[in-house]
Amino acid sequence: YLQIDSQEQSFIAALDAKTGNELWRQHRDEPSQYSSPIVWKNSHRTEIVTCAQNARAYDPKTGELLWQMSLEGGRSAATPLAVGDRLYIGSELRNRGRDDDGGGYLFAVNAGAHGTISSDGDHVAWSLPRSGLQMASPVLCAGHLYVFERRRGVLHCVNEKTGEMVYEKRVPGARAFWSSPWVYKDTVFCVDDGGTTPVSYTHLRAHETRHDL
Repeated sequence: YLQIDSQEQSFIAALDAKTGNELWRQHRDEPSQYSSPIVWKNSHRTEIVTCAQNARAYDPKTGELLWQMSLEGGRSAATPLAVGDRLYIGSELRNRGRDDDGGGYLFAVNAGAHGTISSDGDHVAWSLPRSGLQMASPVLCAGHLYVFERRRGVLHCVNEKTGEMVYEKRVPGARAFWSSPWVYKDTVFCVDDGGTTPVSYTHLRAHETRHDL
């Protein structure tokens, strides 16, 4: 599944992995984006989810559009995160006076949506403006979502069930975060753009950090 979003002729396509033959293609009314699509297997069905200025989900067999939702402005860089029947999506926090600026919204979408849904509708469990979402994708650890801002090196911790911002913390001495974090057991790891400093966070000591060379 290829999400090709550009300034002209954006589309999503499915290719046969064995032959490379194109199985289906759908036009997308989107400008250039940086987010990658994911396969979301939930209790209702399997979906291909994409993020851009809008979130859209497609039937992986036919390319049929299942649902779509505005991400409240801005471009998308982070990859959607799906956990069971909950999907976490959003657009980049960006304020440069351009048409791709956005408020860094983070949304929690419940499985089973159809058609055009709204950010305050029945299928959206919660929404959080200025979540800090930028280039790095969010991760889920011990009931909390962790979001790393790019330029300021700030970590945001969000309650997964309620969308409440638990805390925001500047990572001491960290450079910009472009790469996405990952989780091992109860710890979140992220590498800044210096390439030499993995920064880890243990949920049980959520306000503490350690820097390991």
